[in-house]
Amino acid sequence: MPELADRHSSLATYIICQKHYNQIVVNDYYNLASLTQEENQPDTNQNNIAIKCQRNEIAELKNKLQKVYDDVFTVRNLFEEQLNINNALVEQWNSQFDSQQKRINAIVEIAKAERMSLYEDLEQLIQNRDRFSLENLKVYSPREWLNNRNQDSIKFVFLK
Repeated sequence: MPELADRHSSLATYIICQKHYNQIVVNDYYNLASLTQEENQPDTNQNNIAIKCQRNEIAELKNKLQKVYDDVFTVRNLFEEQLNINNALVEQWNSQFDSQQKRINAIVEIAKAERMSLYEDLEQLIQNRDRFSLENLKVYSPREWLNNRNQDSIKFVFLK
């Protein structure tokens, strides 16, 4: 039995060594696994900061997009308003002389304007006392007098 007792003590030593060995191996494996796991995990703090910046940028872009939508809506409304005004003016212009009465009214307005122009020319001629001087009578030409008058009236007179 002494042989068995020796074996038993060596077995007890072996078991103690085995326990220590297993603890060391398990601890090393656990530490190694946790290190590789930490390396594989992305840095959540940096990711959170990046996500927060992206969210802020998205919010800014949404605000800018909304402003552009509002501006486009405003411009479209202004365009439609101007288009309606333009169409009304085109219709008014096209119907300007569509009846004889409108044509007569337009001719009367033109005649009134020309009468006022002629009246002003006559008044200026009466006021101009130098026209009777001998020197002015020598250099007088009807063409010069016409050049000082309303050019549209002159063209109208010479067309006939």
